[in-house]
Amino acid sequence: MATLNTTNIKHASSSSNNIVIAADGSTTISGNATISGNVTCSGTATGFGGGKVLKIENFIYKDISSAQSSSNAYMATGLVCSITPSAANSKIYVVYNLIIGMADGFRTGAAVYRDINSGGFSQLSTIRANASGSNQRLSSIGNGATLWTPQTLSNCFIDTPSYSVGNAISYKLYTWAESNGTVYVNRIGGHDTSSNSYGVGCSTMTLMEISA
Repeated sequence: MATLNTTNIKHASSSSNNIVIAADGSTTISGNATISGNVTCSGTATGFGGGKVLKIENFIYKDISSAQSSSNAYMATGLVCSITPSAANSKIYVVYNLIIGMADGFRTGAAVYRDINSGGFSQLSTIRANASGSNQRLSSIGNGATLWTPQTLSNCFIDTPSYSVGNAISYKLYTWAESNGTVYVNRIGGHDTSSNSYGVGCSTMTLMEISA
């Protein structure tokens, strides 16, 4: 089999080398490249522009819990997920599903809070509803039709946080209920732990780092 020994390949009409081959085997192609066939990459593909998923984190909250929303306070749940971006200027795609139960007819909702590098959680404006009179500005809303009706408060969005590489970014779900109501997580309002006729569930949050 013949071997072609060269370091540069240039088209006759080109002013510079189109393909440059280094001693270690790495190859630089200037301009567009069309490959008819399959491509196998045994390393890390870089330089293909933004939009790649760089990292994924997921948390499944499997416990049951409850919190009373005293004086319209927002109450922290156990649904929290953290991600440490691997690159600068990434966006974070957030998806959450929170299973709750309420008393009959109680209005309720959830708000997304964010913490960067342990600086403290605060409500995230990216997914906070615009002002509407005296209404609660939440991320998801619901209504407890009956004690026996579970609800799933869910949403998805893209966040553009300001951070340094190495900073952990955490997202946590907080709940609200009218009239000092109690929000039950991963169970219905009329729950009975001693009965096998009742079920409990899981709430989830997934974070994806998307390259700039």
